[in-house]
Parts: sequence; C-alpha cells; structure tokens
Amino acid sequence: MKKILLIIVAILLSNTSFAQISDSNSNIRETKPLGVSIEFGGVLYTSVVVDYFVTPKINIEFNGIFIKIEEHYGIGTGVKYHPWGDEANRKWSPYIGAKAGYIKVFFVNQMEYVNFHTPLGINYISPKGFDFSADLGWFHERNQGNFESNINNYVMASLKLGYRF
Repeated sequence: MKKILLIIVAILLSNTSFAQISDSNSNIRETKPLGVSIEFGGVLYTSVVVDYFVTPKINIEFNGIFIKIEEHYGIGTGVKYHPWGDEANRKWSPYIGAKAGYIKVFFVNQMEYVNFHTPLGINYISPKGFDFSADLGWFHERNQGNFESNINNYVMASLKLGYRF
C-alpha cells in the first residue's frame, strides 16, 4: 500500500513539475504578438493602434485617426522597448519608447500638427489577450495654421486598451 501511495505521489509531483516547466517557458508577447487597441492621449491624442512584438522586448506600433465631423486625420508610428519583456510568464512589463505623429485639420483654420512623445510606462497582457498600457512622458507639439504657429512642450499621459491575437 505504501508503494502505491509513493508511486501516486511521484506521478502527481512529476506532472506538477512538468506543468510548471511548460507554463514558465511561455511568453505572452511571443504567443500573442499582434495587438489592436484604442489609445487616449499619445501622439494623435486619440487613435486606433495596431502594434506588433517583433521580439518580446521590441514592440512597433502604427496609429491612425480619421474624424469626418471635425474633418481631420492623423498617422503615427513608434517603437517601445520592454527591458524585461523576454522573461517567461511576465504579464506586467515596464517600457520606454519613442513615437511620432502627424495630424492635419481642415476644419476652420486648417492646422497641421507634428508631435513627438517619449513615453515611460507599464504594459499588462492577460493570458486571454486583454491588453492595457499606461504611460507618462515628454510631449513635443509643433502646430502651424493659417493664422498661428506654436511650439509646445509638456508632459503627456496616455492610456491604451485593446486585445492581442
């Protein structure tokens, strides 16, 4: 009877160890590299974002916005570096990045914006694919229109919610 219990315990422990090894080797940034999100803040102020983890540490993104009511559109791109992104089973990952965007507004005085953002933030990806990011960083805005031209520098916060595939 003791031998049977010992064998059962050994099998259970070996299965538990195997499950821990296979779970600890998974990286959500490799298994779900493609993401689609909505970003509030950032280089286009509010935009739809498509991003991709080229490696678990490097994330590239493309932003876009088109609003017919206010007659404006914008495009943007950026890269984010996740220093601990390659660690297995890491759901939360800090990052630093560089992003650029261009916005053209046709409404009233026809403004053009060229924006740069250097975010420092945190990213969370759930095992089911829910994607959340929040960051804060230096924001440079240069706008030029028919009646005015300005250069502004300030701190910009952004929040991004989406899903990873």
